[in-house]
Amino acid sequence: MNKRRLRRRFKLITHFFLILFFVFCLVWFVKALTGNFSKLQNYLGLTKDKSLIKPQSESNDISYFETKLKEANILISSRREDQGSSFEVVLKDGPIVLFSKEKDVNWQVMSLREILSRLTIDNKKPKKIDFRFDKPIVNF
Repeated sequence: MNKRRLRRRFKLITHFFLILFFVFCLVWFVKALTGNFSKLQNYLGLTKDKSLIKPQSESNDISYFETKLKEANILISSRREDQGSSFEVVLKDGPIVLFSKEKDVNWQVMSLREILSRLTIDNKKPKKIDFRFDKPIVNF
């Protein structure tokens, strides 16, 4: 008789926790659908920010790149436009940066900022950073 009570209590407790788990999952799923997980969405790149989509003429303009670099507090000493789909910028700290006109401006600038911040922590000075390919190439 005592074993039966233990089994019933064990079943009752496990059912309670299963129901609690399913309710938690359901709440989490509803919040994810309604957009209340903004940090997770930003991390996964699921934001609905329309500012990432730029017209082709605006994203090709070097002055637009310069304004984005100034907004990110990255100082430029000189710039040079190539014939193709890229241009070269020399930063005041020394590295030469090759940007692609065909890729997203915001992504390239934020990636440059991240690369520079990580390399200053490691006390490494890059000579050249190239964003023309799928993954940035850093030369020392």
